[in-house]
Amino acid sequence: MPEEEAFAVLVSIMQDYSMREMYKPDMYYLGLCMYQLECLIQEILPDLYRHFQLENFHTSMYASSWFLTLFTTHFSLNMVCRTMDLFLSEGMEMIFRISIALLEIHQDELMLLSMEDMLK
Repeated sequence: MPEEEAFAVLVSIMQDYSMREMYKPDMYYLGLCMYQLECLIQEILPDLYRHFQLENFHTSMYASSWFLTLFTTHFSLNMVCRTMDLFLSEGMEMIFRISIALLEIHQDELMLLSMEDMLK
């Protein structure tokens, strides 16, 4: 992709998909996303939510980077390309759906870990 097109995509992601809000000094939008994700976990994965609460394992401790990077630092290049395609077609909702799916897939493992082990 030519440099100009890549820059246009970056501008679109920052403006049209509210990613600029994530990086403002007060990080209000990121905090809002963390709150929304926590509410979803409480509703969809109540056992995992309770475990996280007992361990004082806050959503921002593991999910902030998911939202700030749109998972680009956590997945293989093929998966990042697919994630970005879905993000560009469906928006921020897709990041929530991927987050819940990952937690659901790994719920049994996470339920056995302490906060310290979950941070590793």
